Amino acid sequence: METILKSYAKINLYLEVLRRREDGFHEIESIFQLVSLHDTLRIKPSHFFSLTINEESSPFAFKEDLTKNNLLEKVYRYFSEHYAVKPISIDLIKKIPMGAGLGGGSSNAAALIMHLNEFFSLGLSLEKLRKIGLHFGSDVPFFLGYKSALVKGRGEIIKPIVVSKEALEVFIVYPDIHISTKEAYEKYATIGEGPNSESLLYFLEEKRKKYDLQKNGKAFYNAFEAKLLLSFDMMKEIFRNIRESQCLPLLSGSGSSIIVLCEKGCDKEALEAKLRGCATYVYNVGFVT
Repeated sequence: METILKSYAKINLYLEVLRRREDGFHEIESIFQLVSLHDTLRIKPSHFFSLTINEESSPFAFKEDLTKNNLLEKVYRYFSEHYAVKPISIDLIKKIPMGAGLGGGSSNAAALIMHLNEFFSLGLSLEKLRKIGLHFGSDVPFFLGYKSALVKGRGEIIKPIVVSKEALEVFIVYPDIHISTKEAYEKYATIGEGPNSESLLYFLEEKRKKYDLQKNGKAFYNAFEAKLLLSFDMMKEIFRNIRESQCLPLLSGSGSSIIVLCEKGCDKEALEAKLRGCATYVYNVGFVT
C-alpha cells in the first residue's frame, strides 16, 4: 500500500539573528509561514530501505546532491535503530528549490517523522517528535504541526500565531542560486536594527487591517538581506525589478529565495511575466491555513 505525503515549504515574514550560542548555533527570532509550494513523498513497504528522486522533480533537483546525505535516509536510519519500524521505499518528487531558505529538506524530514510514527503505531507525542526533529535541523520542529508561528531560540521555541493574509498576493522567486545556511551566516553582519517584533505581531494578527505597502513595508525584515544583496548582483537586480512593480521584496530564510508581497487586485499575470524575465523559477503561492 502506497502512502502519498505533501511536504510544504515555509517562508520567513520576519527574521532577526540575535547571537551565536556556545553550541555553534545562532539564536533567531522569526515569523514562519507555511505555503502551498510542496514536495511529494510516495512511501510504501519494502524489503530494504531505498530513496529515489522521481523524474517529475524540477530540473534543479540534482539527483546526486539529493541522495547524498539526504535527511530522509538519516531520519529512517534513526527510527530503525531506536524503534520498531520496517524497511520502506521513498519516491521523492522535488519541487521546493534547495539552498533557497524555504525549508524543503526540513519539511521532508518532518513529513517522514510523522508518517513513521503513525504508520508503525509508535505512539510518540508531538512534543517527543519535535525533540527528535530538532536533531535533524533547526526548522524541523516547526513543520511538525504548525502553519504560522513565532519561532525563537535555534528553532525549538515555537508560538502559534494568526497571520493576516486576505489582502496579499504572494509569489516566490528562486534565482537558481544555492546558498547554504553556513555560507549565509559567514556573510552575515548586523546592519542597523530590525523592527520591534511585537509591533510586527500586532500587524499580522489584525486580520481586517488593509495591507498598505507604504505604511507597513518596514514591518518586514530579514537580517541576512543587506549582506546577501551585496554579494549577489542577480539578487539585487531582482529586488530592483520587484520594487519597480510596486511590490515588496523580502528574502526568505538565509536565501536565496525572494518573497514578493503585493496587494490583492494587482495584475498577477503581468507581474509574473516580469518576474520570469529576471529569475529562473517563479511560484504564485497561497498560505496554508
